[in-house]
Amino acid sequence: MTATLFFLAAIAAADPARFRLAVHASGVAQPSAVLGGAGIALVVTVGAALAGESVINWLSVSPESWRIAAGIVAGFTGVRRLVGGPPVAEPTLGSVPAAVIPAAFPILVTPVVLMLAVTGGVDLGFGNVVTGFGAALILGAAAAALVPDDGESRLWLAGSRFLAAILVLVAVVSIISGIADI
Repeated sequence: MTATLFFLAAIAAADPARFRLAVHASGVAQPSAVLGGAGIALVVTVGAALAGESVINWLSVSPESWRIAAGIVAGFTGVRRLVGGPPVAEPTLGSVPAAVIPAAFPILVTPVVLMLAVTGGVDLGFGNVVTGFGAALILGAAAAALVPDDGESRLWLAGSRFLAAILVLVAVVSIISGIADI
């Protein structure tokens, strides 16, 4: 996977438009919760990237097989986001800050984000993961915290579906790349 393709994959997986829809639906669009959730998600994705080589070795999986698995997860996620409706409200837990639940988990840190963070960390290095997911999380946090909920979510949903289509494309490329490298 090239750095450019990974950058697109990171933005499509983190899906800033979907993040904005989800935090507004959950009622946690306060800047502190949004920025805190984005910061937590960035730390988790960077941690996944740094631990990627160890995780793959511990699981006795080749990087190529991991890339194929990440492509499969990305493909299913992309298709689900393409045909599914807008995100539903995620519950908050009273004693847990909204930045943790629901902003970081489960809205931002998803299986596809973690799979791609490990893939990026192994294939491209730490810097590309920080750049890709950092940009995606900054876009998502800005959209969620700065753009008020005007009740008009069709444009945001269309943007999310466009990113889902990119995620499906990345999935196909990732699977083909993994198969070709075996």
